[in-house]
Amino acid sequence: MEKIIEVCSLSEHRIAKGFLPPVPDSTTLQFQFDVRILPDSIGSFPNLPGTNPAVREFVRNQPITQILLLQIKVLLCVCLDAFRTSDQFTVLRLCFLCAGGFQRSVAFAEEMAAWLKEQPGGFPVKIRHFRLEQDAQR
Repeated sequence: MEKIIEVCSLSEHRIAKGFLPPVPDSTTLQFQFDVRILPDSIGSFPNLPGTNPAVREFVRNQPITQILLLQIKVLLCVCLDAFRTSDQFTVLRLCFLCAGGFQRSVAFAEEMAAWLKEQPGGFPVKIRHFRLEQDAQR
């Protein structure tokens, strides 16, 4: 049974308009984290997405980001072991939400995806940024 980890960034505004990640089925273990608590970087980088190195560095270097990353990694270490041995779950999905889905959630998702790629188990990690994907389609 092939397993995959999906990491995605979301916008509260787009969720309100009905743009959601797929609803988890019985084979998907899904976690959602609200990262609106992180300092907003839009004032410093008004037109740059969270994939931009300067935005990622700004978000990553916030003390609260470091604490939140650490706590989520602790949780995921437990979940990854269970996911690895589970016959029920084939998808582990992590969703990160911020107001615009453009900077904080994107940068945070990028950080988590990079960390997950380094973890034992060799699971493929797929990253999706719903707002950036929708903006690119315009």
